[in-house]
Amino acid sequence: MRKSFVLAVAVSLLVCACSKKSDNDNNPGPDPNPGANNNTAALNRLYANLQGKWGFSNIILQARQSAAIKASTKFNRMGGLHIQARAADDKTGYIEFTTDSTFLLEDGEGKYYTGKYSLKDSTTAELKGLGTLTKINFSQNAISFTLSYGANGAKTATVAGTKATPVATDDRTKSLCRLWYLTAEENGKDFIGEETEIYDENGDLIETFILDSLTYRATIYGTYVVEQYSKKVLKQSSVMNWKWHPANSERFLYWDSNYDQHVGEVLIRSFKDNVLKLSDYYDPVESPDEHDDFTLKSVY
Repeated sequence: MRKSFVLAVAVSLLVCACSKKSDNDNNPGPDPNPGANNNTAALNRLYANLQGKWGFSNIILQARQSAAIKASTKFNRMGGLHIQARAADDKTGYIEFTTDSTFLLEDGEGKYYTGKYSLKDSTTAELKGLGTLTKINFSQNAISFTLSYGANGAKTATVAGTKATPVATDDRTKSLCRLWYLTAEENGKDFIGEETEIYDENGDLIETFILDSLTYRATIYGTYVVEQYSKKVLKQSSVMNWKWHPANSERFLYWDSNYDQHVGEVLIRSFKDNVLKLSDYYDPVESPDEHDDFTLKSVY
C-alpha cells in the first residue's frame, strides 16, 4: 500500500465541531483559572503577547515526551516511520503558543511536548502535562521565563527566546493555518483503520497500532505537525517546517529540519466550507507524478 509521508504520519479521531476560525484569528480569550484576584486585562495582555513561536538554544528537558514519537521524513512506505536523530551539534528548540490554547515545544534534543496551556496570573502559565511557566517577561521581540517541571516542579529550566517571523499573513495562509482531521475520503481510506508501525532510530520496530484518527496543523510561524492517534491516545507525531512554494501559489513545501534532504510538496486543490482537498507529492524530484489525494475537514 502506497503511503505518503505528510499524512501517513499520525492518527486519532479528534471529533470537534468545526468553526470558521483560523490559527491567526482572534480567540475569545485566554483560558485562565478564575479566582477572586483574577485580573482580566492582565491575563488578556499575557495571552496576546504569548502568541507566536519562540526559538531558544541549549535547553534540554529531562521529561518524557507527550506520548509522541518524533519522526522524520525518512518514511517507510509500507506503513512505518523511522526516527531521525537530531544532529549532536544542533541544540536549538522552540515553544509555540496557538490561539486555541495549544502549546508546541521541542527541546534542544528534538523531544516533542504538546498540550493545552492556561493562564494563572499576569506572569504565570500552566502547560498541561508538562509543567508551569513563571516569571514570564517580554522585551520587544524576546521572551524569558522559568519552566518548572517534573515531580512537584523539582526540575527547572531558565529560557530566553526570540520570536520567529511569520510565513505570511495573507488570506491563503490564514485559511490553511488551523487544525484539520483526515477523512476516509479519497486516499484517506488507505490510512484510517490501518495497522501502523513505529520504528526507533536504528530502524527496529518498537510498536504497532491501529490508526483511527489523524490530525494536521499548520501555523503561521511555519510549524507543520501531523499527529496519529489510536483510541484517542496520541501515538506518533511528525513535527516539520513549511513554507509557500516560491513559484506556485497553490502549493507549499514541507521538510524536517533533521532530515533536510527530503522536501515534500503539497498542491491545494480546493478550499471550501471548511473542507480542504490536497494532493501530497511526497517525492516530487524522484517521482513527480506520484501523489496521494486527501480530504481534510476543519476542527475549528
